[in-house]
Amino acid sequence: MSLNRTASSAVNAAKSSRGLIQQTKQYRPMKKTIEKEQLLRSMNDIYSCFHGYARNLNAPTPKYFADVLHQRESSDSELNVVLPLSTDPVLRQQMINERGHVRVGRLLEHMDIVAPCCGYMLNRADVNDIQFQTGSLPRMLVTSRIHSMDVRKCSSIDMTQDISLHGKVTWTGMFSTEVTVSVHQHGDCKLEGQFVFISLDAKNPRKKYAVNQLIPTNDLEEQTIEMRQRQYLEPRVPPTPTVLEQPLIKENQVKMSSTRVEHTMVVQPENENPYGTTFGGFLLRQGLETAEACARLFAKGPVKLSSVDDSQFINIVDIGSIIRFSSVVSDVVPGKIQVFSLAEVFDQALQKFKPCDKFYFSFDAQTEKLPEVIPCNVQEYIAQKTSRESRKLGLSRQ
Repeated sequence: MSLNRTASSAVNAAKSSRGLIQQTKQYRPMKKTIEKEQLLRSMNDIYSCFHGYARNLNAPTPKYFADVLHQRESSDSELNVVLPLSTDPVLRQQMINERGHVRVGRLLEHMDIVAPCCGYMLNRADVNDIQFQTGSLPRMLVTSRIHSMDVRKCSSIDMTQDISLHGKVTWTGMFSTEVTVSVHQHGDCKLEGQFVFISLDAKNPRKKYAVNQLIPTNDLEEQTIEMRQRQYLEPRVPPTPTVLEQPLIKENQVKMSSTRVEHTMVVQPENENPYGTTFGGFLLRQGLETAEACARLFAKGPVKLSSVDDSQFINIVDIGSIIRFSSVVSDVVPGKIQVFSLAEVFDQALQKFKPCDKFYFSFDAQTEKLPEVIPCNVQEYIAQKTSRESRKLGLSRQ
C-alpha cells in the first residue's frame, strides 16, 4: 500500500479543503479546563495516551464522535515532552554515541512518537481534554514523509542535561497532517523537523479519513500555511531514463555499487507501535545508522551527519518481517557525502524483497579529496538524481 501523496491528489485535497471547512462544525473557543500553556509530559505519558488511543480503536464499540470535524488552532495540538537525561542513566546510555554526542537516530525515534500524538491532539473529540484517547473519527495517522532537517547543532547537546521536545500541527490538507517537532536544551533549539502523516481508517487502511482543519491565529501561522500549501502542490516528477550507457570508470572515480553496505534483520515486538506494526522512527534510525557506516567506510575516516534529507515511507511493515537495509554513496561534493538508504521488506508470497522506505542523508567529511561516484544502471542514476534534488529542496526549506 503506497502512502505517498501524489501531486494530483494534493491538488484535489487543496481544492476540496475549502469546502470541508465550510461544511464542518464551526470552531468556537470555549472556556477551557486547562490553560493554553501546555503541560510538560514524560515519554511514558505519551506512550500511555498513544496505547490508550489504539486500544480504543480496537474496542468492540470505539468511543468517538463520527462524522464530526472541527476547525482547530495550532495551540490545540501542542505537546511538550521532556527526556530526562540528567536523572535517567539508562536513557542516557541509549542515546549517547561512541564520541559522547547524541545518537541522532534515537532522537528521531522520539520525535516520530511525539509527532503523531500532536496530530491526535488536534483531532481529539473534546478539545478540553488533556489526553487524546478519544478521537473525532476512528483514524490512525501513518507516517508518509519526513522533510529535510539540519542536524549540525545536535553535536552541541549536553548529554548530562535534560532535553525537551515541542510539537504542534503546522499544516493540514484534506487527509494529511504536517507536524513540526523541535528539540530544545537550555532554551536553544537544536533540531527541528516536519513529519507528514496520512489519516487512514484503522479498520480498513485502504480508506482515508478527513482531518480537523487548522486555522491560523496570527500572520506567521498564516504565512506558514500558505508556504506549505505551495510546497505540497508543486509537482515532483522523478527522473525516469530508459537507457543508460555503461560508463567507463576513470581515475579518482568509483562505481556506486562498490560503496554498498547492507544488513538484514527480523523486526521484533520491541519495535512495535500501538497499532501492532513497526514504528517508522525505528526504520528511520536503522536506515540512518546503515548510511553512517557506509559514509565512514567511503571516507576512510570519521564523518558527521549534517542533514536528514527528504525521506519517504512507502509501505507498512509488520512485526516479524524480514527487512533489509542497504546504503550507497549516491553523490559527492567537496567535503560532503550524500547517501541513499533503502529499506526493503521480504514478501513471503513472491519470495523477494520489496521497497518499503527511502531515506536520503548528508554527511560532512574531514577531507575534500573524495572520489567521484558513478552510477552504472538506471536505479543508481535515479538515486543520484533524486539525492541531489532532495538536498536542494532541503536547503530551500531551511
